[in-house]
Amino acid sequence: MQHFFTKWSGLFVCFLLTLHFHLYSQTPNYTANDFITPYHGDFRYGVNTGAYPGWLDTDLANIAKGNPDLGIEGIGVNGFRITLPAHFLEYWGYHIREDVFEYYESIGIEDNTVFVGYPTEEHRDTTMYCPDAPTDLFANLYEPIWDDGEHGTPVNEDNYYALYLYKMVPRYKNQVKFWEIWNEPDVNWGYDAIKPANEEGSWWTYDPPPCDFVLHAPVYHYIRMLRISYEVIKSIDPTAYVAVGGIGTYSFLDVLLRNTDNPDEGNVHPNFPNKGGAYFDVLSYHTYPHHDGSLDYWDNSIMDFRYTRHSDAAAKSVIDRKKRFEETLFEYGYNGSTFPEKLWIITESNIPRESFNGSIGSMEAQRNFLMKTPILCQQNNILQYHIYALSEGGPWMATDAGFNRMGLYEPLSDLPITQAKMYPSAIGYKTTSELLFGTKYDAERTAAMKLPEKVKGGAFKKPDETYIYTLWAATETDQSETANATYSFPESWKLSNVKQMEWDFGLTEAYSVVSSQQVVLTGIPVFLTATSDDISTSIEDVNPSHFEVKLFPNTFKDKTSLELQLKKNAKIRMEVFDLQGKRIQILLKETVKSRGIYKLKIDGQEWGNGVYFLGIEVNGKKQVLKMVKL
Repeated sequence: MQHFFTKWSGLFVCFLLTLHFHLYSQTPNYTANDFITPYHGDFRYGVNTGAYPGWLDTDLANIAKGNPDLGIEGIGVNGFRITLPAHFLEYWGYHIREDVFEYYESIGIEDNTVFVGYPTEEHRDTTMYCPDAPTDLFANLYEPIWDDGEHGTPVNEDNYYALYLYKMVPRYKNQVKFWEIWNEPDVNWGYDAIKPANEEGSWWTYDPPPCDFVLHAPVYHYIRMLRISYEVIKSIDPTAYVAVGGIGTYSFLDVLLRNTDNPDEGNVHPNFPNKGGAYFDVLSYHTYPHHDGSLDYWDNSIMDFRYTRHSDAAAKSVIDRKKRFEETLFEYGYNGSTFPEKLWIITESNIPRESFNGSIGSMEAQRNFLMKTPILCQQNNILQYHIYALSEGGPWMATDAGFNRMGLYEPLSDLPITQAKMYPSAIGYKTTSELLFGTKYDAERTAAMKLPEKVKGGAFKKPDETYIYTLWAATETDQSETANATYSFPESWKLSNVKQMEWDFGLTEAYSVVSSQQVVLTGIPVFLTATSDDISTSIEDVNPSHFEVKLFPNTFKDKTSLELQLKKNAKIRMEVFDLQGKRIQILLKETVKSRGIYKLKIDGQEWGNGVYFLGIEVNGKKQVLKMVKL
């Protein structure tokens, strides 16, 4: 009898191994040049967790998300950016964090981002590509990725990186949506990464030599990692996304897009047919406005720098970086026409709560920045925003450029979990997340708000089809968070009063009821909702019997045309708004026109690339048309 069960248990194991092989042995027959799976999840308010003596991963999850059973408020985090390095998993076993990741999912920390890499010493490449510094990359990257099961797995077990992914991804795929390949692979030691294309050594023209950046290996090896990652991860979980690992330099992206993984200078070859853009779905980038030169510019009129060290300039610079990366992607055809557009996440960002060597830095600036930035991210199709970091790690050192003044919590060492203390930035982040998580940014509704020049914010639709609005007065003064403005909701919306929630609502749950007209705003975002259901939940449709409008083409480079057919005399107004609802051009002021056909040329040469909305108002009736400038 024992022999019978032993025999059948062995057959069952063989069956499981065969099933596993067939499940995870299909090399994808497509690349990111062909298709990128649309993301339908919610925007995630994330954080880099870090590690703190005496604190368990579950403890960090509780103070990030909150745990009512333990009396812990949390700070509104619903997505983590964490790591599963190869050397850690090889030592402790690939199962070691499965329970923790399942705990994350159980409390609502989902669609997480994990950055990968970092081999054991045994599996590290020992080739000295840079004479004075070894590489941290895996050995045998150029071994075949697949071997048809010759050694028990469909991947080639001599390709250590492929094997690491193959062993890891099935265990954690239910809790991980974005696999980020390495962390900051473009960190460079000189100035070649930021030199103009016409200068010697510029990465825009010359591929970075191994000694010039952190990987200390040919850059084609990183593209090889992207390729291996794409093939292995997609074979296991086609719904997962492969991301370039938290880069900060535009020229490095250009290097990836113009080269293949061919170790022979990145040349196209039958064995290396695709350039780097084919092997990632998502561009992940890092942005620290206090550190990257975003908040100063040279002014020839004073022969000195001018500074814009306030939260609105800092938040805007985060989006400006996306647009600059996007320009490079568009140049290589990743515009939704030639190739699919890439998706976007930000996996490290913050400003310090104290100034470092004259940089932006204050409690108020950090709080406002960490409220405004995720709002702008949602308005600009960025899927996740991860703050660095959950807590302060130790004493502030003069060499860290303020990075040790970025924690959302005060230092956690030797504190019981229930006594973790939030900074104001954490409370503001909590409020923003708890009020906006699960909503969808509504660009048309925002355009209909007609925000004045000095008012920022937008409209977000909740699952129940009602709206929450966030508004603030734009800061404009260097090293100041003081700003003042008023805003009045459109009278046609028939809002009498609105419920107003301040930045600390996440803790206090206090609100006030104010008039919908002349709402007083400061540089701190507020959140407003209707106090009754007498507000229309959609922009009023235009009666088609009054007029017809055509825009051709609605995707254009410099200019497009509009044709308006009026079926009776009408008062007309036409304006163009950006994604944030800011008016950027008045095409036609309120003008009375008699019935007939009118044609208008729209010149968008001075606009940046992106999505815009053309608002047309005819006798008080409104219509909004979407335009895309490439």
